[in-house]
Amino acid sequence: MSGKKTKKEKKPISPTIVVILLIILIIVIIAGIMLFPKLINNKSNDLEYSNGDIKAIYNYYVFNKQNDQKWYLELSIKQRPYVIPFYYNPFEVEDIYIDNNTIPALSNFKDLPNPKIMYVSIDPLATSKIAVAAFEIKRLLDKNYDVFNFEVYYGIHYLHEANYTEFPVATCKDARPDRLIMIINVTGENSITTKDYCIHVNSKDINESIRVSDAFAYRLLGVIRESTLQRAK
Repeated sequence: MSGKKTKKEKKPISPTIVVILLIILIIVIIAGIMLFPKLINNKSNDLEYSNGDIKAIYNYYVFNKQNDQKWYLELSIKQRPYVIPFYYNPFEVEDIYIDNNTIPALSNFKDLPNPKIMYVSIDPLATSKIAVAAFEIKRLLDKNYDVFNFEVYYGIHYLHEANYTEFPVATCKDARPDRLIMIINVTGENSITTKDYCIHVNSKDINESIRVSDAFAYRLLGVIRESTLQRAK
């Protein structure tokens, strides 16, 4: 008898097992195709947009709410750090309308050679909230944050004996290519529109005036853009 052992023949895999394995593989592939984009999108949204009680991320800009109930944005402008406070975060002002003329008008104004000036004009009898709204816009347009660096002054709509002020009268009649006039007023609607070198920052009531000004500020900084508003819709 020979001393060699015969090799055991391998049993073929059952067709049933092959079918089961193929079905499982197909299910895993389909599940991966369906879930992977969702996982990627969720991760992107977490980084790009997140609206919390004390922290908000909007278009990758990070806002932190402090004890004074203001939202603070840290920015680097021309390699210099700034911390800019706002009363509202961008999510809270997305509904404020701005026309297609305002930002181009400011851009064209910026490109003009000096001298050029701008007036932010309010009603001389306006409440403190209107004054705060005017300040919210003026601080970004003048030299506080090194963004536009315009020569910006306060103005009033008209003279009034009961509330004398040293600020000059500045209305749309005074507007011209090298002198932009910004009228802050309560008109019954929230909107920002521009015509003939005159910018109207309208609010539907006094309480809304600061919210409109913050909406304008976010537009000026490029935090809120048309693409981000399309996301909101």
